[in-house]
Amino acid sequence: MEELVRTATLAGMASYIRVPDAHNESDVRRAVEAGAEGLVLREVHSVDDVKATANAAYFLPKGDRRICPSTRSANYNFRRFVEFTERNNRVR
Repeated sequence: MEELVRTATLAGMASYIRVPDAHNESDVRRAVEAGAEGLVLREVHSVDDVKATANAAYFLPKGDRRICPSTRSANYNFRRFVEFTERNNRVR
């Protein structure tokens, strides 16, 4: 997934990743940590489905996402992690 996101970025394209299960926090986090600019959800039946996905995609205080700051989406840089989380919560 990360290689596809990187390829899309190099080609000047936005990267959207389809998440198999809106309630699976691991799927959502993997997509966002790979650098996806957006998520495509399947079988959304209620507002709660969207809220569960957003909760996994946003950092505190907007959501419950926690990760190691050494990821591609954070530019592998823990020193700017607070700045990264603030930008993440603003953009998504």
